[in-house]
Order: sequence, then structure tokens, then C-alpha cells
Amino acid sequence: MAIHFNSRKNIEVEQLEKLYNDVQWYAYTEDLEILHQAILQSLDVISAWDGEES
Repeated sequence: MAIHFNSRKNIEVEQLEKLYNDVQWYAYTEDLEILHQAILQSLDVISAWDGEES
């Protein structure tokens, strides 16, 4: 298992939904477009990935 870090902001909506649901942050997934826009407009985004899994 090789974890790599990424500073890319354009994370797929489906990946965001899976991540937020996995950590039970359900309030953030009620409107996925707002969540996606919040990530895109953030100053910095750093994510950890195991292959294609965030």
C-alpha cells in the first residue's frame, strides 16, 4: 500500500461523497454541489490517496 499526497482541488464529487459518508459527516453531503464548490474555492486542499481511494 503506497499512500501519496495530492494538492489537487478538482476531486470527483463521487469521491467526496464516499469520503464524507465514510467518516459520517452526512450534513456535508446533503448538497454535494455546494461541497464540491467549497473544495474548489478553498485556498489549499491536501488529500491522501491509496490508489484511487481518498
